[in-house]
Amino acid sequence: MYLEIDERGQHVVRRRTASPRRKEFEGIPRGEQAYLDALKAHVPTLFILNADRRLDSDSVADPSDEVELRRTMQYGEPKRINELVVRSREIALSQALSAASRWISRKAVLGTNQGSMNVHSVYGDVLRRLVSPNKKAAPVPTTGSGADLLKQLAHIDSKSSEHARYELATHLPTNDFRKALSGRSTSKSTLAAELLQPYIKSVEGRLEAVEPIYQLIDRFVTIVNSLLSDKTISFKLSQGFSIQNRLGVPLKPAQLSSGEQQLLLLFCYVLTARDTPTVFMIDEPEISLNIKWQRQLVQSLLDITQGASIQFVFASHSMELLAQHRSRVVKLVSKP
Repeated sequence: MYLEIDERGQHVVRRRTASPRRKEFEGIPRGEQAYLDALKAHVPTLFILNADRRLDSDSVADPSDEVELRRTMQYGEPKRINELVVRSREIALSQALSAASRWISRKAVLGTNQGSMNVHSVYGDVLRRLVSPNKKAAPVPTTGSGADLLKQLAHIDSKSSEHARYELATHLPTNDFRKALSGRSTSKSTLAAELLQPYIKSVEGRLEAVEPIYQLIDRFVTIVNSLLSDKTISFKLSQGFSIQNRLGVPLKPAQLSSGEQQLLLLFCYVLTARDTPTVFMIDEPEISLNIKWQRQLVQSLLDITQGASIQFVFASHSMELLAQHRSRVVKLVSKP
């Protein structure tokens, strides 16, 4: 409401009504946070790896904020700048490995929850069939013939063993089940098949739910290990990533070469960037990389980001890196 004086000098109280334009925008968030949220939804996350091998992004913690480094610089014994740079890179790699481990753990939890829902659904179907066997209901798909069951049990044995490698599942040996199905007594084999059908369906549901994150972990570990020499990286859900030499002795990030640190740092953040549209801008990626790594770098990054909205922009002088992707190269020439 507002107060207005008419031409006769009288006070008139008028009610202001919302214009159609204002009603149109009612309920729409406003203010700085709303702007930032909208910007985040439409603008990709940006990572920049410069020639100093420093990876900058709003998504990356600054290793120079680490307590030990600040104490050294402010209150500790003076050290050479090169030593501080080396220490900063080691901290950055430790942060990247931790970030990748946490990201995988979140994905594994989501997959496990989905697997639990799958099991819940399977046994709900079984219970409905037991309680109301004569009522007409939607048909519950059966697992298949005895031969099909044997194949599915073998698949469960193999797949659960693969998932157990990264602690995504427990290995489920199925030899006893397969023996029961292969018995000479037809009646006993039929009973065993009936009992095993809901079990097989529930286990398959759990394994299928975590299969995507298994594929990502396995692809990541395989690619990184194909680039490392005399050392390997491994992953356990309870421990995260770890690195060992060929004798099985654990290694710290500080014990990796500068090239290995650079590759692992980049691959870790590429893995965690899969959830949102992201652009990686990398200046001279060939620095600290041998010829073999330069040839494999681009394809390795594309393999890790398969199915994700991630784009790479390189500034490079390496013919080894560019030769395999000539159709995507733009030559920059200085104009007089």
